[in-house]
Amino acid sequence: GTKGVDCLSSIEVSYVLFASAMLMQNWTHVDAALGSLNKIPIAPDETDFSRVRHYYLDGLGKHLRQTIAISEHASVEVAALLRTRCASVGGLLRARQSPADGWLSKVLSSSVRVVLRRFDALSPAAAADARFEAFVEQVIPMLHADGTGQGTLVFIPSYFDYVRVRNKCRSADVEAAELSEYADKPQAARARTVFAQGASKALLYTERAHFFHRYALRGVRHVCFYGMPTHAHLFAEIANMLAEGGGGSGGQTILILFCAYDRVQLDRALGAERAQHVLDGEQRTYVMH
Repeated sequence: GTKGVDCLSSIEVSYVLFASAMLMQNWTHVDAALGSLNKIPIAPDETDFSRVRHYYLDGLGKHLRQTIAISEHASVEVAALLRTRCASVGGLLRARQSPADGWLSKVLSSSVRVVLRRFDALSPAAAADARFEAFVEQVIPMLHADGTGQGTLVFIPSYFDYVRVRNKCRSADVEAAELSEYADKPQAARARTVFAQGASKALLYTERAHFFHRYALRGVRHVCFYGMPTHAHLFAEIANMLAEGGGGSGGQTILILFCAYDRVQLDRALGAERAQHVLDGEQRTYVMH
């Protein structure tokens, strides 16, 4: 209601703490909250306007508000929030630190082969469709009954992409177990068991499901990153399921689908130098050991 917004009209300092954790929930709530700050009151009730600074009544409060956002890592969502919801006359200051080696150095299995496959996207808005087409063309054939993808864990950061991939697997007769953040305990247990026993060739797994539950998955022989994790340390956690999941001593692979708009995520996972080499190169496929 109007009263809920009016009470935020005179905010001078706002903190967005643990922004990276809030990304795993409904980010639109954070955006809406900051968008409601420093509005001119609509229902002032018993406000003593003699004690209200004039620039708030003139709608200039947002230009004098200081906003501090703290996140474990850089992200497109946080950057967009600061760009669209913050208008301080003092400008914008960013400070970030990235590990030089990336989280790839934390992968325990020494025999794992990391394959990066590039797909083209004309714009960030077109990347979702291009990523899906690349997955259908390059990964779905491996998941068919006669394919080589037995024990493939498909890690999907976005639930919307998960639904799209899930529907495609169903229509393409791919035997894939499904595990998302909306699965209850019996559904999650059934999906994990079916995958571990090899009754399903693949397991579709969302980032939020892992973030909130940290499932220990058995039977992982290959990992396909449909997209890079929002939380970079999850890259190593997911990749290390190859060592823990009974994948054997050889033939383990990590497949990463990427485009030019995945620079931030690749920096954190591979390290700045490797990510720069992959993104600036002309090859369609890169292999790392």
